[in-house]
Amino acid sequence: MKNLLVLFLLTSGFCTSAFAWKETGGGDEVGLEFQRAYAAALQRIASGEVSLEVDQNKLKAVAESARVIIVDEQLFVSFGSEVQDSVAINDRAMRTVRVQRARWKGIKDPRVQEAIALHEMLSLAGIESTGVYKYSADYLQQIGLSPWLVSGGPDGAIEKPVAKDLVCEIRYFPSGLGRYQGEQLYPVGPIRLKEDSRGRQVLSARQTVTTKDGRFTIDIWAFQPYRTPTFRNPVANIALVIDDHKNHLSVQRGSNFGSGFEYENLEAELFYNFDNQDPEKSGDILTSCKLR
Repeated sequence: MKNLLVLFLLTSGFCTSAFAWKETGGGDEVGLEFQRAYAAALQRIASGEVSLEVDQNKLKAVAESARVIIVDEQLFVSFGSEVQDSVAINDRAMRTVRVQRARWKGIKDPRVQEAIALHEMLSLAGIESTGVYKYSADYLQQIGLSPWLVSGGPDGAIEKPVAKDLVCEIRYFPSGLGRYQGEQLYPVGPIRLKEDSRGRQVLSARQTVTTKDGRFTIDIWAFQPYRTPTFRNPVANIALVIDDHKNHLSVQRGSNFGSGFEYENLEAELFYNFDNQDPEKSGDILTSCKLR
C-alpha cells in the first residue's frame, strides 16, 4: 500500500521525499495522508481541472522545506476576536504545519483534506493566511463542494456586517506658523458605510479632503468586509494617504498597505521642517479616524 502511495505521488509530479516532515505519536498514516492530499491538489491544478491564479512552481517548492508534524492535542488559532479549533495550523517562520490527528481522520471526504492541505501550504508560501481562504475555498467550489468546508468545519452562510460610521478629524498647521498657531480643522463625517458600488462583498466609504491652500490632500477609505467562505473572520479597517504636493511627500497608513490586519482607529501625521528654518516648506497635518 505504501509503495502504491509513493507511486501515486510520483506520477502526480510530486513525491513524499519533498517534505522534510516529522510525525509524533504512533505511525505515519496521517502524515502520509496529508502529503497525498497536497499532491492530489497539485495534480488537479496542474491538469487544469482546477484553475487557480497561483505559481505552480511555488506550490511545489514550498514543500521542500516544510515540516509536517502530527499531534494529538487540540490546535487553537486566534484571528481578530475569534478562537478557532483547527484541523491544522502553520508557522511560516518555522516552515511547519501541525495536523491534529483526530480532526483530520474525522474528515471523510478526501477532497476536503486536499483543500485543507492546500491552504496550509499556501499559508507557508505567504499566499493565504489564518481565516483567509481565497484560493483553497475556490478550489473546493471548482470541484463541486461548498467552499465553507475548507476550514474543516460545517457549511456556513454569508453574513453582512452591521454598518458603522466613519469619523475623522484633520488638524492642519500651515507653513511658517508655530505648531499651535493658525490651526485649521477639517472634520469628516459621520459617514455611514454602504454597499460597495462595484458589487464586492464589503461595506465601504471613501472621502477626500484638500486643505484650503491646496497643499495637502488626504484620501480616506473605510471597509467592513462580509463574512464569506474566503474570509471567515473579517475585520473592519481604515486606510489613508496624505500627500504633500509642495514637497512631493506622502504617508500611507492602514491595512491596505500591509501594515496590519485591523484598523478601526487610525492616526497619521505628515510634517516637514517644523523648526521653521525653511518656512515655505514647513507644515504639519494630523489625521485621526475611527469607525464607530
